[in-house]
Amino acid sequence: MRYLSHAGNENQNFEPTPSGNGRVRLLVRNQTLFPIRDIYLAVVLSDASGNAVGVSSSKIDVLAGEASEDVFFTWRHPFSPPPALVEAYLRTNLTE
Repeated sequence: MRYLSHAGNENQNFEPTPSGNGRVRLLVRNQTLFPIRDIYLAVVLSDASGNAVGVSSSKIDVLAGEASEDVFFTWRHPFSPPPALVEAYLRTNLTE
């Protein structure tokens, strides 16, 4: 059973910015009726060979039941060429 989900095709979440740095937007959804605390998120950008070229992380302190939240990940340096793959990881402890 999935308690948390994120929307969209991960490979299409990388958005180039005018500076070339780019950003990734994740829409995180709590699919339960109860609040979920301490949600840790990480995004890994990889090149065509599968090598990680960028990593960013964030934390959502509390996400109310049946709520959703946009989370944006940014980088300080440009990517040339743009990443070939975007992978998102969500982690929390539902027993706390």
